[in-house]
Amino acid sequence: MTAQWDKIFELIKKTGDRCIVIDGKTNQTFVIMDLDSYEKLMFRKSQVKDLTEDQMLDRINQDLSMWQATQFDDHDIDLSDVDLAEQLAEDEYYIEPVD
Repeated sequence: MTAQWDKIFELIKKTGDRCIVIDGKTNQTFVIMDLDSYEKLMFRKSQVKDLTEDQMLDRINQDLSMWQATQFDDHDIDLSDVDLAEQLAEDEYYIEPVD
């Protein structure tokens, strides 16, 4: 089990992503992320309270722009390239229950 968690943590470190884990016994859902990202998330929430409506709209538009920039564009891939298609198939992840 420890080896599986080590793999998850290494993947999170490499990609900077977050991981969602579901407890099979209680069906509770948890998010695993690095502490710096969590602190930034919490600090950003406290800053939102004091924003005006225009400032809030600007913040939302900034966040949307940043999110769109990180999204995967399907049109950038030539799926006729067999090696790339195989690589994409290998990168699929499956969620398994945790004992």
